[in-house]
Amino acid sequence: MTSQQFPLLPTLRPITLNNMSFTKFYDNCQSQDRTPSCTIVGYGEKYPNDKMAYVALHTMNIEALPAYRCPFRLIFLILKTDPICFVAKFGSGPCMGDSGGPLICDDKLTGKR
Repeated sequence: MTSQQFPLLPTLRPITLNNMSFTKFYDNCQSQDRTPSCTIVGYGEKYPNDKMAYVALHTMNIEALPAYRCPFRLIFLILKTDPICFVAKFGSGPCMGDSGGPLICDDKLTGKR
């Protein structure tokens, strides 16, 4: 996990959280003025040519954003999927080898096959 300030995770279908779509989940959260507490997990590189990549499992806490708050609106139009935008601290984020890793929001495994 290295410097990606606004990583995007495009999905082919809406992600389901507790039997409701991710978009609906955000509608509910916005009325409470909160976003879910999420963690991404992966075996990716922590820095270029990381010799321990794919050996040690890494986790990182992130803030999930609804699509309309993500700064890359144009990408959403191009992808024509249901992307989710995450904000990571500067200098950290998903990197090579992290794709396909689980997303955990509010202590629940998130997404569906």
